[in-house]
Amino acid sequence: MFKVGFLGLTQKTFQSEKEKVYQISINSLLDLSKKMDFYLIYSPNLIEDKRDLEIFLDKLKREKVDVVIVQLTTFFSGLLGEEISKISNPLILWALPEPELDNKLKWNSLCALNLLSSIIKKYNPNLKFRWIYSEPELSSDLEKLIKVLKNIKMLRDLKIGYVVGYAPGFVNLDISTKILKEKLGVEVVYYQNIDEIIKTSEHISKEEIEKEKRKIKEKCLLKVDESWLDKSISISLAYLKIAERDDISAFASRCWPDFSQNFSFFPCFSFALSGEKIPISCEGDILSAVSMVMLKNLSEKPTTVLDLVYFDDKSMVFWHCGNSPLSITQGTPEIDFHFNHPGKGSVIDGRIREGEVTVFSFNQELKNSIVFSGKVHYPFKTKFKGSFLYLGDLKVKPKKIFESIIEEGFPHHFTIVLGNYEELIEETMYWLEIPIINMGSGLEL
Repeated sequence: MFKVGFLGLTQKTFQSEKEKVYQISINSLLDLSKKMDFYLIYSPNLIEDKRDLEIFLDKLKREKVDVVIVQLTTFFSGLLGEEISKISNPLILWALPEPELDNKLKWNSLCALNLLSSIIKKYNPNLKFRWIYSEPELSSDLEKLIKVLKNIKMLRDLKIGYVVGYAPGFVNLDISTKILKEKLGVEVVYYQNIDEIIKTSEHISKEEIEKEKRKIKEKCLLKVDESWLDKSISISLAYLKIAERDDISAFASRCWPDFSQNFSFFPCFSFALSGEKIPISCEGDILSAVSMVMLKNLSEKPTTVLDLVYFDDKSMVFWHCGNSPLSITQGTPEIDFHFNHPGKGSVIDGRIREGEVTVFSFNQELKNSIVFSGKVHYPFKTKFKGSFLYLGDLKVKPKKIFESIIEEGFPHHFTIVLGNYEELIEETMYWLEIPIINMGSGLEL
């Protein structure tokens, strides 16, 4: 379980209701721990003595907390700052606004934050920390930070199933597993071929297939024979069963040519079905699988991976063969044969839902990343075969975005999630120490 340590610093010269404020803060964090599912380890009393601080920090170390929150409940002795700077965990500094701007200063908490951050920079300039400035009843800023740090811990425990390898010729999707482990903590589990998936699919019961088929037929228009649908469902359930057995959080699976050549079948719709529960990135793209999990955890929504295939002065079009989950597809999608291989199923033909979306990608070898957002809308009646979206309302010109993609050498896959998660993604990259190009702000962070 994710563990959060909490303490408050003070000194004797500040007396105004500080114990009451600190207790309110503890209660607020306990409420938040229930909402966000983390375990809170807190000092029951404010700390002003160096020895008391050392004892409590040693307890947090033994408990292996994932993040330490230090509230500057009031001003404090700078002698405590050196001990705080020895913390190796992610650190959040919390300053409280003054209860009133009248008469004498009650807490001087904001200045205390300034003091402590300066001491940290003096003694441990590489220590990563963030600060918040909010009432003891908490703020959305703290929730966001905890959400991001929980997500990073999940990434550290992530196991990606790598099926066969990357698609022929797509060498830009290759990634050093050593770099992946060192920078993110992600483990790659190899599946040398698709035989195990096929074998597992052959043992899926008719009852399981029929149950899923009924759901699909309520949402989709079938343009293929139901036997294709049966095959798509059985392959999808096979991936899910293997994931459960092997503790896999996502797959990076080669889809062509293996399925097509050996079984006259395309698994695009299978990936879409599985994607409602665990992400599957096409064409053996490991970094996209990682980014799909990351965005899924941050948004609590399914994600998809698409190619950038067109832009003009105002918009961009993203597309792929037909791999996007039904829950993020608009209207009544069609289940059809592959656009480039008539007679071979099955894929989704459908538009991604209208509204705001976030586009994200890791660069090769995790050297940096890119994020931008816009609004999906469809000013035309025609459509591509497969999964696609028309993205407008961009904060910078599409050509500028594409120039950054080309100049930096980003691979040709982009992870898409419904909603705007730029801020959470930026925060995640800060803690992972991966530079990010935000095309909304035009800054590299």
